[in-house]
Amino acid sequence: GARAPWTIFPGCLPPQLPDAQPQQADLQMNIEFDGTTVLCRVCGDKASGFHYGVHSCEGCKGFFRRSIQQKIQYRPCTKNQQCSILRINRNRCQYCRLKKCIAVGMSRDAVRFGRVPKREKARILAAMQQSTNSKCQEKALAAELEDDQRLLRTVIRA
Repeated sequence: GARAPWTIFPGCLPPQLPDAQPQQADLQMNIEFDGTTVLCRVCGDKASGFHYGVHSCEGCKGFFRRSIQQKIQYRPCTKNQQCSILRINRNRCQYCRLKKCIAVGMSRDAVRFGRVPKREKARILAAMQQSTNSKCQEKALAAELEDDQRLLRTVIRA
């Protein structure tokens, strides 16, 4: 029998699960993960959501927000501006951490000075869910078509 698209394609969510949190939906929409969890594009820690244009952890989200809002000029890197930014050492070189935030796509323009109104957030989440569902349906139909073609080839060969 045909399986539900969310059991075949990990990025697809079942339709309107009552206990599904938006953060879970955000996490499942990214391809960059360690098999079970989406990772922060800056330091590799567990991402808490999509912040300033990329999936990032709470630490890097806050670091980037403070850096931009307070217009902080960090001391230049003493190690050739090539520090490796990982969860365990992300606080060692603020210069390279901010540089990496920008390199992975965190946007200065995405920094908001206040919260997204609930109505606007609900509209955005609904649009994202609809888009995800459409993509899931396309993938499910393509998989079903492929199964039908395989079955047809088997019948023709018999």
